[in-house]
Amino acid sequence: MRARQLFVLGVHRSGTSVLTETAVRLGLYGGEPGDLDAGDQWNERGYWEHRSVRALDEEILALADTEWFCAPALDPTTLPADLLSPLSSQAAAILAALDVRAPWVVKDPRLCVLLAFWLPLLSSPAFLFSLRGPLSVARSIQARDRFPLAVGVALWEVQLLAAIAATKGFRRAAFWYEDLVAAPEVEADRLSSWLRAEVGIPADATKVAPASDARFRHHLTDPREEALRLPRGARRLLDALRSGEAFDESFDVTPSEDAREIIEFVDREARTRRFLDRGWREQRAAHGDAIRTLEEMIRLKDEYISDLQQHVDRSGTET
Repeated sequence: MRARQLFVLGVHRSGTSVLTETAVRLGLYGGEPGDLDAGDQWNERGYWEHRSVRALDEEILALADTEWFCAPALDPTTLPADLLSPLSSQAAAILAALDVRAPWVVKDPRLCVLLAFWLPLLSSPAFLFSLRGPLSVARSIQARDRFPLAVGVALWEVQLLAAIAATKGFRRAAFWYEDLVAAPEVEADRLSSWLRAEVGIPADATKVAPASDARFRHHLTDPREEALRLPRGARRLLDALRSGEAFDESFDVTPSEDAREIIEFVDREARTRRFLDRGWREQRAAHGDAIRTLEEMIRLKDEYISDLQQHVDRSGTET
């Protein structure tokens, strides 16, 4: 059976947008223009994320009381059934609308840890992995989200392994962001060959303008630096990805203990922050009138002090 539903998988800042755009240029349906976000300072060529898919993924993460940067692989059975069922209905409606234009492709980095939710709803899926060196990913995340490099590297390891584990037994192909930027024509031709074989569309790469531009390649990493700075777990995964071993059915997809501990720490900190934020909002709602009264008193006091200072200044000038 040909693949008709394609997901681009990759950690945030791994080049998933470039790979998705290339797939769309080769003939896959990615959504209507109004379904996709425009570019910004962090992604000049656009994100190529289907808004409905991304919005639903964010809703699932919120239901699980987690966020994209601290989510392990999601087990949907841990979510309240009465809340999960409406989300499944929404997802089925999104997929049905996409299936009308199949074969299609969607991407959202959150899918790395949310595939267990989507997989039961898919009939003919395949997966394209967008890969990028972990230090480059971590530096890009640090620039955008101000996370320490160690957090970005741990995210890269934990979430990629979650995606690899969830897609075992399915059709998969992997592309490196560095190659997509350095040799876009070559990689587009490789993708078109895979699409012809697995999807059955006459994807002619020679008729497609490159979807990448070397000007937009940032946060480069020297391989020698990777050898010196990467922790053992990330080094193991990077080597396995480069050799292709990571996509063998027998590959061990267990994250390293160090990476798990970092993500668990980030998760605890984020949960504490959300708890405090909710508490403040609840207190403000419960005591809104009193707080507004105090704020007004403070404002009037500040005005009085300002007026008094101006009077003193004028008196000094007159003297």
